Amino acid sequence: MLCLGVLGMSSAQPDKLKKRKQRKYLPKALTIRDGYIGVDKAQLFETFPKAREVEMTSDFREIVKLGPLDPPIKVAYAYVEIEGDEKSVYEYVLVIEDSTDPLELAREYWGAPNTEDGEWHFKPEDTGLKFQLAGWTFENKIIIAANLPGSEWQSGF
Repeated sequence: MLCLGVLGMSSAQPDKLKKRKQRKYLPKALTIRDGYIGVDKAQLFETFPKAREVEMTSDFREIVKLGPLDPPIKVAYAYVEIEGDEKSVYEYVLVIEDSTDPLELAREYWGAPNTEDGEWHFKPEDTGLKFQLAGWTFENKIIIAANLPGSEWQSGF
């Protein structure tokens, strides 16, 4: 079962309570392996043994490929902020199998989009976390992001 969402919190490692709150928004394929927003890059490599860094020139993030994962997710990419001291994950890009419509899958778990541009935004008072969460679809992908300090989304969505 895939439960999706996005969240934000401090760049520090997520504690157990924050992990529990994230399970409502993140797919089980990530959370079962301790893939959460705010987890540091080193932890990703420990919990996702097939994880590999993607070579890409960027002055604001590093990308880690986590796949393959459980269907309907073919592969996931973790975006890691490089401005902070801890190099924390602030976004996941989930590549969905061709036989599954990403928009329908996102609607199944998040309900109807709650913004005019067809995205899902979750306020801290609704999630119990410190920062805003956002989700959207693009082509065959579902994106889950948080406005963590040091990330490209730190000023909001």
